[in-house]
Amino acid sequence: MSTETKKVLVLLGGAMGVALIAIGTTLVIQKLNQQPVPAPVPVVAQTPTPAPIPAAQVISVKPHYEQVSAPYKNCKQVAHVVYEQQESSHPLAGAAVGGVAGGMIGHSIGGNDHAKLLASAAGAAIGAISGSYVQQSLNKPQAHTVYSTVCSTHHTTKQIQKGYEVTYIYQGQQNVVIMESAPLVGSTLNLPIQGSVG
Repeated sequence: MSTETKKVLVLLGGAMGVALIAIGTTLVIQKLNQQPVPAPVPVVAQTPTPAPIPAAQVISVKPHYEQVSAPYKNCKQVAHVVYEQQESSHPLAGAAVGGVAGGMIGHSIGGNDHAKLLASAAGAAIGAISGSYVQQSLNKPQAHTVYSTVCSTHHTTKQIQKGYEVTYIYQGQQNVVIMESAPLVGSTLNLPIQGSVG
């Protein structure tokens, strides 16, 4: 084989090699283009999980009582003695009646006219004085009993129910709270608990 033929063969072989590489590369590219492209994995936005609400467990419930002071009135009838002055419309009536009566009695006692006159005068004077004393005794203040109502205010303490004593456990500790309504035993209460500390 001549040198020239060898050169031609080498050139032809090199050209064939280049052609084969080009064809192989083209086939590989086509094959890659024909394979399905995997779909992109969707990214799901994760919402943050809320922190659990702390809760306590109810272990007992009973009525809660408070002592309050309540006023009350105590009334009673009280007797009072009242003196009223007796006013006479004729203040000299006793003396006049006594004088006339004494004069008549004296006149009946006396013997002769002169004695009757003296006895009548003396009887009238004594009768007038006696009648005046009787009139004064009638005019004395008279006692009367009058009743009036007297009241006094006192205070008493009594117990009234104001809500419920709720005993609960939270993190191993037992606590008591006063609540307006009664929860069920065994139920849970969200913290912070609305109520007043017992």
